[in-house]
Amino acid sequence: MIPAVCRWYEVSGGWGLTAERRVVLDVTATTFADSSMLNTMLLLLRAGRLVLAGPMPTKLGRLLDITQARELFPTADTVDAARTL
Repeated sequence: MIPAVCRWYEVSGGWGLTAERRVVLDVTATTFADSSMLNTMLLLLRAGRLVLAGPMPTKLGRLLDITQARELFPTADTVDAARTL
């Protein structure tokens, strides 16, 4: 389950069969990250593209480094910047 302090935005990827669903996850206020959060992030990734927005919280960054999952999730400084990735 994604902690309540995270906000996510669904961004349209375009039209037609090649459209890709994109979800922007604002992680700015994330204070705790564990395997449940990573599992939810991986499920969202399976549904399309997941982009993390905001400065990477220390605990989330450590979780992604330990599990070697950091390269799976593109990041951007802001939600607006993430919407364009």
